[in-house]
Amino acid sequence: MTSSRPILVFDLDDTLYNELSYVRSGLRAVAAFAAAETGADEAALLGLLEAALDEDRSGVFDRAFARAGVRSSRLVRRCVGVYRTHTPTLSLHPAAERCLDRFSDHRTFLVTDGNTTA
Repeated sequence: MTSSRPILVFDLDDTLYNELSYVRSGLRAVAAFAAAETGADEAALLGLLEAALDEDRSGVFDRAFARAGVRSSRLVRRCVGVYRTHTPTLSLHPAAERCLDRFSDHRTFLVTDGNTTA
């Protein structure tokens, strides 16, 4: 039996949430983790991570940790895991929240090109 209720499909990144909010939330989680692992200052690490992100989105952890004097491929791999599995601090775009509220009686689906293992 086919339902006659409309189906709404939403993209996650930059439609419901600002993708950069997720990225910065992940950097905060990584800074906390890396500081606990290395004894480095968390705020300083976060500053280096954000500066590396602002330069280029590739190799952020490698570049930031190198600037902090930490060279460890094992730490970078672990930080990638922390980043991918952290519980993000996010807020819905206000318009997205209104839309979801307005159509709350519809079936909704979410699509994303994000990490499928998280």
